[in-house]
Amino acid sequence: MNPSIVESKKSNIKMILMEILLNKDISRIELSKRLGISPATVALIITELVQKNLIVETDEKSSSVGRKSRLVRINEKAYEILSVRIRHSTIYMRLCDINGQIKASQDAVVNMVIENGNASEVVAAIVNNILEFLSKNSDKTKRIAGMTLIVPGMVSADGRVDWLEGKWKQLPLAGAIQYATGIPVFVDIALRIQGSYEIRFLPEELRSRSVVFLSLEPGVGLAYYIDGKILQGKNNMFGEIGHVSLNENGPECYCGNRGCFEFYCEKAHIIERLKRLLAETSGCSIFRALVDENHGEVSLDMAFQAFRMGSIQVQEILLDVATYLGRAMLMIRNILDPDCIILSGDLVTVDPYVLQTALAFMRERVPIRTRNEPSIRTAKLPPNKFETSVCLYTFENMLDQII
Repeated sequence: MNPSIVESKKSNIKMILMEILLNKDISRIELSKRLGISPATVALIITELVQKNLIVETDEKSSSVGRKSRLVRINEKAYEILSVRIRHSTIYMRLCDINGQIKASQDAVVNMVIENGNASEVVAAIVNNILEFLSKNSDKTKRIAGMTLIVPGMVSADGRVDWLEGKWKQLPLAGAIQYATGIPVFVDIALRIQGSYEIRFLPEELRSRSVVFLSLEPGVGLAYYIDGKILQGKNNMFGEIGHVSLNENGPECYCGNRGCFEFYCEKAHIIERLKRLLAETSGCSIFRALVDENHGEVSLDMAFQAFRMGSIQVQEILLDVATYLGRAMLMIRNILDPDCIILSGDLVTVDPYVLQTALAFMRERVPIRTRNEPSIRTAKLPPNKFETSVCLYTFENMLDQII
């Protein structure tokens, strides 16, 4: 067969599979319209994918044109995906179906810091915990399509990891895990996985232009997309905005800098600041009462509640956070001039106060006040549904092998 025809067919199969995965239930007619592929081609590919057990057809429904059309969806039983996320000293292992529904989970605390020549021990501890998890769920792991390893720090083009806190330098962790498990392993940072998921839900006129994805948890980072493709930079570290200094006289960060953006606007740091407020003798009584009602748990949701109930002390913290977020967004707007900015994290999705205050700060200081402000949006996927984006990322990377 003509190689160009083969590649065209593979491309159509990938587009159809990804569209089905994103939309759960969709008709052949809708697939044809959305992807610009002829109905006959869609029908042939759907038949082939059903025969391969990759997708299933569901009950009929009435379409917008008055006809009844069968719906197709990804066969959730065809493959499973393993998400392994490393944060601080914990490994979070989640076995999921293709749609990101968690089937089994396990967390393990491991010494992640490499020092005194213990790199082999650190890698072995991580690998052994993954092997143990797979062994415990051996009845569920026969159909694992692939594994995505989500790491802190930076990932080079060939998959090696640099992580300042853990003292990792060009650590080939993904290769070690793949060798031990025999499962294809993809490695990336959470920011890029989330960003790639979010831009899929933008209108085509925005998705095909320039988009900034700004994540405020965990950590702070930025991904920049042009025409749907991410910019990586020479060292694969484009978007390390979390360690840009917004206050040269601010607190010292572990990176050696002072007053980093991450220190002011990352969720974990804000929670610590709220806890310090509670520890003060003159701490806010409104906020303290809310925390006591929730068995001592401190959250951003409670902080916004306290602010709405009249807490000036909590408002002062939120206003300070909003000011630094506004400064960072002003930098993003002035330097990158994107068509769209998507923000992710509880700080901007639980309550609109911080984001609206940050935007007001930004708008007052743009050099040229025009109507051409970027479209400002918040992420569709909440942080507690992160595995959904991981599974989409893994599935897309596995498509060549699956097909």
